[in-house]
Amino acid sequence: MRAISHSFRKSLMPGVVLFSLAIPAVCQSVQTSAVNAPVVPQTIKYDGVAVEHAGGKLEVAFRIYPSMEGGEPLWSETQSVSIGADGKYSVFLGADTPGGLPQTVFVAGQARWLGISIAGAPEQTRVPWVSVAYAMKAADAETLGGLPVSAFMRTNPSGNSSPGAASTAGKNSNSVSPATASASSTVTGSGRIDYIPMWTGTTQLGTSIIFQAGGNIGVGITTPPGAKLDAAGTGVVLRGISSGKTGAGVFGSATSTSGSTNGVTGEASSTTSYVAGVNGYESASTGLVFGVNGNTNSTGNGAAGVNGWEGATTGLVYGVNGGTLSSTNGAAGVTGYEGAKTGYVFGVSGFTTSSTVNAAGVIGNDGAATGQVYGVSGLTYSAGNFAAGVGGYEGAATGQVYGVIGDAVSATNNSVGVYGNEEATTGQVFGVFGAAASTTTNAAGVDGLEYATTGQVFGVSGGTSSTGSGAAAVNGYEGAATGRVFGVAGNTASSGDYAAGVWGNEGSTTGNVYGVWGGTVSPNGVGVFGVNNSTTGGTAVSGIMNATSGQGSGVFGSTNSPDGTGVSGVNNSVSGQGIGVLGTSAGTSTGAAAVKGIATDTTGQNYGVVGTSYSVTGYGVFGSSPYKAVAGWSQSCSGGTCTVASGIAGEFITGVGGTILSGSQRTSDTITQVFSVDSDGDGVFAGNLTVLGNVSKGGGSFKIDHPLDPANKYLSHSFVESPDMMNVYNGNITTDKHGLATVVLPGYFGALNRDFRYQLTVIGQFAQAIVAEEIENNRFVIRTSKPGVKVSWQVTGIRQDAYANADRIPVEEDKPPKERGLYLHPEVFGQPADKSVTAAVKPVSSAEVHAGSQ
Repeated sequence: MRAISHSFRKSLMPGVVLFSLAIPAVCQSVQTSAVNAPVVPQTIKYDGVAVEHAGGKLEVAFRIYPSMEGGEPLWSETQSVSIGADGKYSVFLGADTPGGLPQTVFVAGQARWLGISIAGAPEQTRVPWVSVAYAMKAADAETLGGLPVSAFMRTNPSGNSSPGAASTAGKNSNSVSPATASASSTVTGSGRIDYIPMWTGTTQLGTSIIFQAGGNIGVGITTPPGAKLDAAGTGVVLRGISSGKTGAGVFGSATSTSGSTNGVTGEASSTTSYVAGVNGYESASTGLVFGVNGNTNSTGNGAAGVNGWEGATTGLVYGVNGGTLSSTNGAAGVTGYEGAKTGYVFGVSGFTTSSTVNAAGVIGNDGAATGQVYGVSGLTYSAGNFAAGVGGYEGAATGQVYGVIGDAVSATNNSVGVYGNEEATTGQVFGVFGAAASTTTNAAGVDGLEYATTGQVFGVSGGTSSTGSGAAAVNGYEGAATGRVFGVAGNTASSGDYAAGVWGNEGSTTGNVYGVWGGTVSPNGVGVFGVNNSTTGGTAVSGIMNATSGQGSGVFGSTNSPDGTGVSGVNNSVSGQGIGVLGTSAGTSTGAAAVKGIATDTTGQNYGVVGTSYSVTGYGVFGSSPYKAVAGWSQSCSGGTCTVASGIAGEFITGVGGTILSGSQRTSDTITQVFSVDSDGDGVFAGNLTVLGNVSKGGGSFKIDHPLDPANKYLSHSFVESPDMMNVYNGNITTDKHGLATVVLPGYFGALNRDFRYQLTVIGQFAQAIVAEEIENNRFVIRTSKPGVKVSWQVTGIRQDAYANADRIPVEEDKPPKERGLYLHPEVFGQPADKSVTAAVKPVSSAEVHAGSQ
């Protein structure tokens, strides 16, 4: 081991630290017992300069590294350092470390760098450590007569080392000479620092491709590895092959029970055909085998047994792709199992944004001709929201794309491309059902006509108390594909109370049943149609739900047409407060509704409920309640169970110059508007505005009545802004007879801020002012060249509270792909209005134009 110095100094030449093997007197001044002092003191003197911190006492961190950049420090220590008025300071490295600076930090033939960080600031540029002239002599300590120790090792004829050979060398005539020993046993060669050596010959070492630094291993790389195993190259970089029956070519396991963890994760940004983030192929024809297999027990958000994401917008690409040719039961191209009982979890999850034909978040294909096999198979026992055995989402707006797609060519019973099981115990029953196969105009499955002008009369009346599936008081069906036909049609001219063209009553207390139900497959047909020709009072269709529990409906409408509506009501009166659809309900359970419409078609611009009014004082849809007048939910419902979905809970559209949303307060006969948003996106709020997140804006100001002419003018000032999340504090203070003044900041200042900056301005006279002591314990000291000087001070700090650290505002960022080429304010760049980001968010469709004209 080469002897090293424990005293060094910074040279006049910048960026270099000099070493001396001599032990100068300054080292001997270190306070230590003369009796117990080691032969070589375990401290090193360092002289530094920090002009910007002159006159202060700060925490300074010293670190020794094996490389100029990156890597973990071999040794570190933090000392409280007093910096002189000229900015100079001296420290003994190792003074605050038990036992002093370890000699093992310095290894023969390996360079070292010193890094310094003052007061928590970013580390300064590292400087290399070099020797002074006489220190070069220390290299001789590693040799004997200029030769390495290995030159004096004896070898016996058998090739094994002879114990004690080195200790007897040179003492008898049988000892091997240094030259002979060197030729027979000396290992030669050279290598690169931090690279694991390899044998290039029987007695020669060379450099391998394995790079070790900071506890990480790199293969085929030239920079320090960034992971426990960091490999790079062309072709197949990491390959796993298993021939065992239960083995795995590549196996990944995430044992964490929380957090966003993955057993195996892959990503592909290439748009070339057949590129995959993770690709598994299983060619065995028998056995319980898998192309890719994953498992997770975590209930944390985003946890997945196998997770694949494919971000390319073109190409025949897959997030996760699997295939199998095996016909044995249980064989699968991709299989996922999710055993958590709660949480937002998936056995297999896939996502794709590509709109190219055949792109898929998860795709599975089963080519076996026999056996109980699946292209994709999933199972889950979780009752949590969005839990799924197989979950797929496809967000593209165009193209023949699939969230989940499966295919099966097997003719064996129960074989499926995609398999799902629903075990509901209740049936689908109806209060009224009608069927008609005639295409003649006005044909009807059930037709009722009632001409009486008074009394509680009905064109068609039916009642049932049965709870069996398919039970109906009146049943009608209309199967014609053309013509103005009806499943059930009713008409009445009576103006008496409760008169109805069609009336149905369903008396069962359980089951999915209906008082009146109508269905049609005609493009222009109507499931249930009601007309009220009276010019005063009355309704076309009325529904009353008197049950006090359950999810009953006064009126229920359903359509499978892409452009149809579940329930449609039109009020053609040009005056009065007319209503298109009216329903009342006395239900007290969640889900009870006076009017309920469901559009079950999964494509097209359809509506559950549509209301239109032509009256200047009427409403297309009106809600009244002492608690919530109108509520919008974006949710997905199946089998009577609804879960919240990430759609749009409420959307409002108006023409140019109109009002998108308006809110008013009514007291007695006075209505006062409290907020509004117009068609240009301008908003007015009469009260306070609280925003829990960040606010992004093109500009900002305050606007008040002008103090000098409040009746006729406004006064506006722009906000002060910076690229940092900056707080500003300021004030005035006068120094005392010693020219000193202490500024006391708020008690929360240090907890809220970091990276302090100062501004001082002398008022009323010529004098110098400096910050004598920087902020510590929420106060700092100002010193002036004269006593009694008034100083205006300003301090800024960067927010470091928990919210700011978690939600730091990016200063510059790329626009997302869908907003590139568009502008927040296209008019200021001479661009047309259709180049606006907001205009491109949701283009107007023909269906919306149609809906607006109803």
